[in-house]
Amino acid sequence: MAAFHLAPIVHPQHGSRYDEAGGRRAAHRRTGKKRAGTMLSETDRAPATRTTATFWQRLRDSLRQRRRFGLERRRLRAMTDAELDDMGISRGMITRVAFETAYGRKR
Repeated sequence: MAAFHLAPIVHPQHGSRYDEAGGRRAAHRRTGKKRAGTMLSETDRAPATRTTATFWQRLRDSLRQRRRFGLERRRLRAMTDAELDDMGISRGMITRVAFETAYGRKR
């Protein structure tokens, strides 16, 4: 009796491979053993994994910018009026200058 082979189908939304019966295919199912030590490249990852990684990266960057803003604002507030005047900054400009330093753009 001949072996029946299910051809792989690429899922249109996710690009992942499914067999005709709808089951997810894995490399170890075809060969009978698990493949150890394989790393997925950025293009091999599922879109949800890339989106999650991007979310955490953006969150980390946002927290770093927020921390830098707070540190810069505290540093400027600790200066005397004479020191601020030497830099051409008034007390009313401290928040704006700290924001531009941390975020690189005007508020």
